[in-house]
Amino acid sequence: MLVATFCLAEVRAEEAPKESSRILETVKYLADDDRDGRGIGTDGIKEAAEFVAKKFADLGLETSIYDGKPYQEFTTRIGVSQGEEGETWLKFILPEDGEEAAEEKNASSREEGEKEGSDRDGKDDSEPADESDFEVALELDTDFSSLAIGGSGEFNAELVFAGYGITADRLDYDDYADLDVKGKVVILLRKEPQQRDPQSKFNGTDASRHAQFRTKIRNAEAHGAAAVLLVNDSITPEDSRATIQSDAQVRWRRLLKMAKDLQSAKDAEDADVDELKSTIDTVTEEIESLHDRYEEIDDENYDPIMGFQDIGTRPFSDLPVFFVTREQIDDLLRASIDKDLATLEDQIDEDCQPHSEVLTGWRAAGASKVVPEQANLRNVLAVLPGSGPLADETIVIGAHYDHVGMGGPGSLAPWTKEVHNGADDNASGTTALLEVATILATREKKPRRRIVFIAFSGEESGLLGSAHYCKDPRFPLEDTIAMLNLDMVGRLEDNLLHIEGTGSATDFDGLVSQLNDDHGFRLKKKASGFGPSDHASFYSKKVPVLFLFTGLHKDYHRPGDDWDKINVEGIERVVDFGIDIIDTWDRSDDRPEYRATRRGLMGSLATADRVVLGIMLDRNASEEGVVVGGVSDDGPASKAGIVAGDIIRKVDGKETNDIGDLRSVLADHKDGDKVDVVVDRDGEEKVVEVTLKKAG
Repeated sequence: MLVATFCLAEVRAEEAPKESSRILETVKYLADDDRDGRGIGTDGIKEAAEFVAKKFADLGLETSIYDGKPYQEFTTRIGVSQGEEGETWLKFILPEDGEEAAEEKNASSREEGEKEGSDRDGKDDSEPADESDFEVALELDTDFSSLAIGGSGEFNAELVFAGYGITADRLDYDDYADLDVKGKVVILLRKEPQQRDPQSKFNGTDASRHAQFRTKIRNAEAHGAAAVLLVNDSITPEDSRATIQSDAQVRWRRLLKMAKDLQSAKDAEDADVDELKSTIDTVTEEIESLHDRYEEIDDENYDPIMGFQDIGTRPFSDLPVFFVTREQIDDLLRASIDKDLATLEDQIDEDCQPHSEVLTGWRAAGASKVVPEQANLRNVLAVLPGSGPLADETIVIGAHYDHVGMGGPGSLAPWTKEVHNGADDNASGTTALLEVATILATREKKPRRRIVFIAFSGEESGLLGSAHYCKDPRFPLEDTIAMLNLDMVGRLEDNLLHIEGTGSATDFDGLVSQLNDDHGFRLKKKASGFGPSDHASFYSKKVPVLFLFTGLHKDYHRPGDDWDKINVEGIERVVDFGIDIIDTWDRSDDRPEYRATRRGLMGSLATADRVVLGIMLDRNASEEGVVVGGVSDDGPASKAGIVAGDIIRKVDGKETNDIGDLRSVLADHKDGDKVDVVVDRDGEEKVVEVTLKKAG
């Protein structure tokens, strides 16, 4: 049992003063545009790491931890880059021997004397045909892009329009029915049929798994396609335009405030000329940026194509995958089958049945080059030594300092190309970590146990930093009594504080309730020690955890998460609460007693109706595939005998090359379904039966 708790007020006299200005300045530095959104591999994240390290050192904490430095360095594969100029290309071809077939297919719709292939060029009928008459070369990053979720390769194959690329046996819908696409290039629409029909069998107006890029591409691969050409459906550009307009309005309001502040500064007698010039430059850049953005979305043919890494930075298929404008696909369809995308979408929506067609005579030729990339990451550590008989036991206080950079696949506005400052996520938690370190390090009385402060990197890429530390801990995890995680603590609203992990140790639920008597939060507690932040890495190793979090908001993983929306007083209050938790852990003679939580999805964010295996991924594993890093003690995988280190090769007969494949397979199942799971254990495959359980 833990000894009786005490409140922070009893030791406040020993603490260094906390100042709102210090907290705000730290958040502003970490969330500044110059930090590049603290994306992996950027100069900004290096600067953030050095900033945190210096703060730790200035407090007198021990930072000579790894060869005299505070950095636990490791390398991870972070994604891919596009090949050099000329290595990625795409063109549509109507070979001369395909003229006759195409002419026959479209004779009823051709005007008298029209020569096949020349309608696009406006050539006279008397002009002799040559190969150039039947070839349309597309311009990279204007007419098309290659996508990082695909593979490298070259192709020259027949073209097929395969609708939305969906095979859904349970919904009696198959775009590939009676269609041979083996060795051919398939054109696929984004999303799914009847998107705005609440009665649609494809999950109403909410997207089903069949709308996912991964599902479409995996399905094309399963049908033997040679390459995939994705194209926007008619609704996506409208939605994208609306979102950009909303974001632009937020920026206009910020710009107006800057203009007012600028006018006030100009009127001041002690105005700093250099600072005024810098502000004017910033306002000018903002105006130019907004002007360009409005010009882009005001185009009646607005049709944004995905950038190379916008929807993923890791290939999950060997097929070359391209994104092509509707204009180019429309021209191709009109020339080949005398229809356009809008017509085909309407036909599919009308009866919710496929309308796939072979583009007789037409071929696509192209090549894609996708190059693997690695990055060096750094966790930043500092130690406040303990004193006395418990000095070799450890309490870890953690927060991740990375964010999603300029957006892309980690953003909830992936079409944007601007800094995602991540003031709440997680400049706020990193600031709180430094504030906790300041309070504890400047007290006269030192802790009984070792306090280890860790600023993790790579959290946004899959808890990479915390998973690496737990795989190679500087201090033994068996002597680590508890971990406190601070992630997104900067938007306290309505006095509501989320605290997770209350069931991860026997007394944690009662502890947080008792401590809250002095803090007065409205607590929303969750028992599970698992979840989408760094505490999950520790809990999977049977370390009790608590996770403090002030809640999601509309700016989450969007450019709008900036310092001016931070609740500084809220951070101060969360820090006070965290200090009380740490002090209680430290002053107890007994360590918290680990307890397995019955529920909790490990390794992903699940919706309430999704089933799970109850595993956590080892994202730092060198092996390819779904490598199990940990299992929930009472979860389906654990009950079936799956253990950490196993590699899940197949579920229900379907290959699982990564977590996306696993989620896709599980999406077809419900609570209580039994599936055969093939696991690779030390090079030998075995089959186990798993009874799936609903997430929650």
